[in-house]
Amino acid sequence: MASTASRRSGVLGWRWPPGEERAEHTSTVESFTDRARPGPGDLRYLGLSIRVCRIVLFVILLLIVILFVTLFGVQTSALLKQAIATNKVIDMNCSTNQAPATYVPRLHRDSIFSIYCSRDISTHDLFDIITPDFEACMDSCSNQRYIATGTTEIQQANQSSLSRPCEAVTFVPQLLNTTLALEWEWGGNCFLKYGPLSTADLKPNPRRGGDEFLCNAAIILS
Repeated sequence: MASTASRRSGVLGWRWPPGEERAEHTSTVESFTDRARPGPGDLRYLGLSIRVCRIVLFVILLLIVILFVTLFGVQTSALLKQAIATNKVIDMNCSTNQAPATYVPRLHRDSIFSIYCSRDISTHDLFDIITPDFEACMDSCSNQRYIATGTTEIQQANQSSLSRPCEAVTFVPQLLNTTLALEWEWGGNCFLKYGPLSTADLKPNPRRGGDEFLCNAAIILS
């Protein structure tokens, strides 16, 4: 019987006394758990620690911000240059003080305008219209003058302001924006004026609500 028990013991192996085996097993599990539990800097994602991932993410976000600011700055600069270039065309370079002293209309060339940048003629209104630029404004004045002085029937019909020949203009580039023109209840950006007029009628740029409107005036010399 003893030999049989010995063989069983040999096959089954050594059995720890009650309590000791459980304590050893628990200690082994706790030791393994302590070794496997990662610290704050040991967590990993795609092979990189969380700390490194945070740094990489910060650098990427910083590069995106720099790229956005650079592209926005380039676009803003381009729009500003385009606006300046467009304004030069609209006001015949009055905004840069490089406008010519005179202008001869493209159609009725018997009228010569003397140009006065950053000046306004606030009286003697005939009517106001919308023109794409300063030159077209003066052309319109010349055309009206040709009709008013060359049509006897109009002169005989009435002596209203519409029948008076145009002698000068005030052109406001800002009012090419029709929304702004409607806001200030102005019907256009080109204001035709009847005479007689002289340089004494030229006034500084007008203001409305604290806003200065950059005006350019022109008076017919002959």
